[in-house]
This record gives sequence, C-alpha cells and structure tokens, in this order.
Amino acid sequence: MKAKVARIIGIVVAATLILIAMALAVLVPWYQAAHIADDAMRLEREDNARRTILQAIGGLVVLAGVCIAWRRLEVVQEELRVAREGQVMERFSRAIEQLGNKESLDVRVGAIYALERIARDSREDHGPIMEILTAYVRERAPSPEDEQQADDAPVFGPPSPMEEIQAVTDIIRERVPDIETDIQAALTVIGRRKTDYDPAGQRINLIKTGLRGVDLTDAKLQKAILAGSNLKRADLKGAELQDANLRMAVLHVADLRRAHFQGADLLFAHLEATRLDDAELRGAKLDDARLHKAVLVGADLRGTDLSNAVGLTSKQIREAKGDRHTKLPPGVERPDHWTDFGAMIWGLFCRMMRAMGPRFQRTRE
Repeated sequence: MKAKVARIIGIVVAATLILIAMALAVLVPWYQAAHIADDAMRLEREDNARRTILQAIGGLVVLAGVCIAWRRLEVVQEELRVAREGQVMERFSRAIEQLGNKESLDVRVGAIYALERIARDSREDHGPIMEILTAYVRERAPSPEDEQQADDAPVFGPPSPMEEIQAVTDIIRERVPDIETDIQAALTVIGRRKTDYDPAGQRINLIKTGLRGVDLTDAKLQKAILAGSNLKRADLKGAELQDANLRMAVLHVADLRRAHFQGADLLFAHLEATRLDDAELRGAKLDDARLHKAVLVGADLRGTDLSNAVGLTSKQIREAKGDRHTKLPPGVERPDHWTDFGAMIWGLFCRMMRAMGPRFQRTRE
C-alpha cells in the first residue's frame, strides 16, 4: 500500500514539474521579447531564450537523474549490507552450534575454520571470535592441577648437580601425547589471525592450558596470557611473544628458536633443555626461571637481568649475545666479547656464519 501511494505521489510530482517546465519555456521567452516591435527580432529573441531555458531544464533533469541513481545505489548498498550481516550471523550461529558437537571431531574442526573465515570477513566479529576460540581451548585443554603443582612450584635455589642431571634426563625421555586436532586447529587460527583487527586492550587468554606438543610456529601471541600453561615440547619457532605473560609456564624441551620474548614475563618459568637459539630476550623478566641445559647460542641477552636465573652456567652463555648491562648470577663468568663493541662484532660474526648456509645450521642443531 505504501509503495503504491509513493508511486502515485511520484507521478503527480513529475507531471507538475513537466507543466512548470512547459510554462517556463513558453511564458518567459514571450515576456522577455514582448517589448520588441520587429516581429523577426522578437521571434529570434524568443527562440534564444527558449533554447536557454530548455538547456537549463535538461541540465536539471540530468542532475535529478544522477541524484536518483545515487540514492538508489545507497539503498542497494544498504540492502546488501543488511543481507551480508544476516548471512554472517547465520554462518556464525551455525559455526557455534557445530563447535559444541561432542560426537564429531570433523564437525568441530570445520566450525573452527568457518569462524576463521568470518573473522577475516568481518572486523566487528573478529574480537568475539578470538574470545570464543580461546575459551574453547581453556575449556577443552586445561592444564591438570597435579601438573601445575608439580611443575609450577617456585624454585628458590639451584638443585644439586645429580638432581639437575636426573631432572633434565626425565624431561627429555618423557613421552608427550599428541595435542587434540581441534585444539591445534583453534590455536593455529589464533596464531595467524589479523592482529590489526584485534580490539584495543584485548589479549589472547590461554592461562593454565595444557598445550603439550602444540605447533605455534610464527604465531602472533604478543601480550598473550600463558601463565601456568604446559607447553612441554611445544614448537614456538619464530613466535611473537613480546610482553606475553609466561609466568610459571612449563616449556621443557620446547623449540623457542628465533622466538621474540622482549619484555615477556618468564618469572619461575621452566625452560629446562629448551632451544633458545637466536631468541630475542632483551628486557625479559627471568627471575627464578629454570634454565638448566637450555641452548642459548646466538640468543640476545643484551640488557637482560639474569641475576636470579636458576641453573645458568658460563658455558651456556658463551655463544650468546650480551653486553655490559647484562646481569649474571653469582659464579657465572661474563664472556670477553660482552662489551658494546664486542657484542656488535659477535653479532656480525653470527650473522655471517648463519649466511654460510645449511652446513652451519646443521652443526648447531
């Protein structure tokens, strides 16, 4: 009914405008030329005036057509936006429903990747989807209380040499079960998300999760909360962990090569037998962190406070990068090349050796 009324009003308005235009085209030229006595000159004057008026009316018609077309385009775009939002909501609801399917692993994995596509398509839904996925991981992969009590207990002094050797040997020999496929899928999506879509103040919250053996290579986990999480034998090569909270995290035998830990909280973290080759640790908090048998070849320790780190030896830091601002535990000797100039020369040497190719990499591994 409303559409019919609008159509009638439009027809009336158009007819009125046409009548006005016709009146202008007839009356205005006649009025302008009425004072001319010569018939030929009067007719020429009327024709010129009429032509000018018709051109002006034509221009107004074209302008009105453009305005109408623009308005129609806006209406179509709005309809498309509403339709797209409806489709996104439908996809979102279906994915959430499938994520809760306890019987089919394939359905859950498909739902996770469906949520990833929605997060990439819709900036508004990115933040909530990341919160859903992190909550899913926390719910389905919690770190067992007995592991937290055994592994996360603060260490206030170094163990005896025999205790250290036995502890590290047990860690290396321990069999780590494979992480569940859906948990790995969710963490993969979180790790490769569009970080520029992250809402201001939002942090990836994976506190006290059981992520043993997880693959988080090159994951974007800046400012992530991983306190108390179990990351034994995890693959975190090249991971972005700047300002992350890894307090009391368990990282036994984890691969942390080329990982970025600038400003990260690693207090009481378990880093026994980890690979920290070429890792960035400038500004990391390492008080009471366990570093027994950790590999620190090429690790950047410049300006880092290691004075309260547990299990660190002179041999471990011999091939690391440090400077006069690096603080070491009592009894650990400062390498001769740990001066500002020496650190620069050592860094250039390490980069040159890495550029030599796979042979150098194999000898280090």
